Amino acid sequence: MNRAKLKPLVLPTIRALARSIIALEVGADRIDRTPFVNETAEGLFRKMELMPPHLGAGMIGLTLAFAAQTTAAGGKPFSSQPAERQRALLDAWKYGPISLTRDFVQFYEKMGVFIWYSLVEEAEEHA
Repeated sequence: MNRAKLKPLVLPTIRALARSIIALEVGADRIDRTPFVNETAEGLFRKMELMPPHLGAGMIGLTLAFAAQTTAAGGKPFSSQPAERQRALLDAWKYGPISLTRDFVQFYEKMGVFIWYSLVEEAEEHA
């Protein structure tokens, strides 16, 4: 399966995950003024594209499963949920009993923050 074809389906969720994770990193009151959220989401998707097929497809599949589950739990897509509800839905996977969901959140937290800080540092170097 061509992962790039799934991009329009999965990118809104990746973007919302990046926004939520970055908000926790920098303080929720500052997220609206925080640059590089979209670029971080693109970087996360690129990382999944570059993974070995079984890992990349698995992460995209888990992201789609997360989107479906959070839509079912909240009545609307994860990306359309208020920030507080997004954090609660993310925490349900982060602290849940299934190690796969905990690993999923850990990937987004660690890689998302790493990509975001890399973008911020690069911008500061060129300023």
